[in-house]
Amino acid sequence: MSPEMQAEEDSKRRFEEETADVKEFRKQADALMNRAKELEGKYGRSRAYSLMFTHAELTKMYGGKRLEEMGTPFPPELADKAENAQ
Repeated sequence: MSPEMQAEEDSKRRFEEETADVKEFRKQADALMNRAKELEGKYGRSRAYSLMFTHAELTKMYGGKRLEEMGTPFPPELADKAENAQ
């Protein structure tokens, strides 16, 4: 295999690996969001629980931003419906 082909193969493998890692990270952030809501439900409303949820939500969002930077396709079912409204 030529060095160029090897470099291209390595780049593709790295892209796929990073994509999978970021998607897994976003799933974990989603689980944290759910856990914050569970704690709030169990112990009552608290600014701390709201902030825990919000920061997990931001974490998930920035994971999505990284996927966007990488050029991964955005699932149409998750697209903002307001963009398409007339």
